[in-house]
Amino acid sequence: MSAAKKIAYLAPEIPGFSSTFVYNEIFALVQSGFTVATFSVHRAGRFESEQKLQQMQRDTTYLYEQGLFSIVAANLRCLLASPVRYGKTLLMCIADMLKLASQPKIALGLFYRFLIGALLSGLLKKQEVSHLHVHFAHVPTDIGMYAAALAGITYSTTAHANDIFERGWLLTEKVDRAKFFATISNFNVKWFVDLGADKRKLQVVRCGVDSQQFTLRPEKHKAMPVQFGFLGRLVEKKGAEILIAACAQLRQQGLDFVLHIVGDGPLDQDLKDQVKQFNLHNTVYFLGAKPHAEIAAWLEQLDYFVLPCVKDSQGDMDGIPVALMEAMLKGIPVISTDISGIPELVIDGKTGLSAQQGDVASLAAILQQASNEPPAEVCQRVQQGQALVCAEYDLNVNAKKLGELIAA
Repeated sequence: MSAAKKIAYLAPEIPGFSSTFVYNEIFALVQSGFTVATFSVHRAGRFESEQKLQQMQRDTTYLYEQGLFSIVAANLRCLLASPVRYGKTLLMCIADMLKLASQPKIALGLFYRFLIGALLSGLLKKQEVSHLHVHFAHVPTDIGMYAAALAGITYSTTAHANDIFERGWLLTEKVDRAKFFATISNFNVKWFVDLGADKRKLQVVRCGVDSQQFTLRPEKHKAMPVQFGFLGRLVEKKGAEILIAACAQLRQQGLDFVLHIVGDGPLDQDLKDQVKQFNLHNTVYFLGAKPHAEIAAWLEQLDYFVLPCVKDSQGDMDGIPVALMEAMLKGIPVISTDISGIPELVIDGKTGLSAQQGDVASLAAILQQASNEPPAEVCQRVQQGQALVCAEYDLNVNAKKLGELIAA
């Protein structure tokens, strides 16, 4: 195996329950010939049933589990082995901290992440890694860029959503220092360019799904009541509150429907209270979180998959949710909103239907429209949606592109 093929991955959680795209991408790169060492900021819970993920968990080094002695010792070794490089990277960190003087918590966190970066750099050198790829542009990239500088190797990042819209700091610096800087949508590329980032470093690498895993369901005739489904974390940016309010309007208009909500999160009780307030308890059902392995079968029961994403009160918003791609691969008609990179996937009237983000009346109108539209129109959108996902969002297509960028 050539050195160019020996790389490392760093992410907030490897493997992570809510970041299946990260470990699936790693598996795809390994299948294409890369050797991948995995590092993670935190540890997720145990994966009880999937042996591949259990093995990945055993093989992954969890950086924030390393003790103080290990961190100090790693920094001393790094200093003694390469005093000039250590000094230059420390000065880079101090300059970064000064730029964030108005955000002292983040600035102090940078110094800790520099120390963790020195620990990681030693592990990268020991394993003779030639390149480090990082998922998410906030904490993991802080660690990764310092580790790469200390190890004398290149790094790259895939940026998503929360890590740039709400927790984005030093973004132009991170782009400048990277070999390349990938992100999941053209919307995000424009976001970075508007910040002043170097456009030549920016690459669109979609957050892919396995198009073989989610195959087209048999043709389904629309049920009565109409079956709507929502899947996502119960947080503000997913738009479940807007969806429930739209359901109240649909009830007033006499539409016969049910809504199944899959997921959990901090807004769980608030949303249940909202359902009670609107007297929708016989219409809206909370199913809790489901294992990823059960999602495909659940999707098959739906007439429409609805994910009305919004910009939340902190400025955060989704990128392009993987759940939409999975539904489209299954042949489920999708309804979402005109926010962030979603219109690149859910093209209104062509691959799905799109409401105005945060607008209850707009969403209610789209849901009402969907429930009455001719089957031929639905079928055409489903076919175009599946084709788009297979062409642009397939896991192996995007992993190949990422591998080529790393190896270049």
